[in-house]
Amino acid sequence: MNQYYIDELIKIKNKINHYSDFQENYDLIYLYASPVIENEDYKEHGALISYPEEIKVIIESMNNTGKKFKCKFECLNEDVLKDILMNYKTKILHISAHGSYKGKYYLNLENTNKKGQTILLSTDQLRNYLINANKANLNQIDLAFVSTCFSEDFGKLFNDFGVKNVIYIDQKTKVVDKISLFFTKIFYK
Repeated sequence: MNQYYIDELIKIKNKINHYSDFQENYDLIYLYASPVIENEDYKEHGALISYPEEIKVIIESMNNTGKKFKCKFECLNEDVLKDILMNYKTKILHISAHGSYKGKYYLNLENTNKKGQTILLSTDQLRNYLINANKANLNQIDLAFVSTCFSEDFGKLFNDFGVKNVIYIDQKTKVVDKISLFFTKIFYK
């Protein structure tokens, strides 16, 4: 990881401490994953996702409103996703990660056991997580934003399980990180 990202993450962590609390009700939960290694053969992914800049944009936008927001920013892995769906209420659930296609579509999560490596989450796995999720929590989500390549099926699953509004990327489309960041800037303004 280059020094720029390390410096940005430290700055963001300091700001996050201002916004995060340990209550189970939030205005925004932002989950990010940008694993650098695809598999145990150490095949590298493409570019890192610019989630530090996205988080910075979101925090600045919230600061500009003059209101206090309860936010949670977490690295996206299987345990965190299950925990969020079971134990937290939020108005906005924003997922920023890589998406991939390997015969079927996947969200690329961080591997908690092997730092920097990818865990692939299929739509079937997400469906099972949503089946087991706390329904009251899902019904509290006003917006799910699935900002990954090929995220249409994942976004539609959130909608099928009661999320009122969902933003996702067309099933056959790769999203350029700069475009995703631009959209985030406009959206949270």
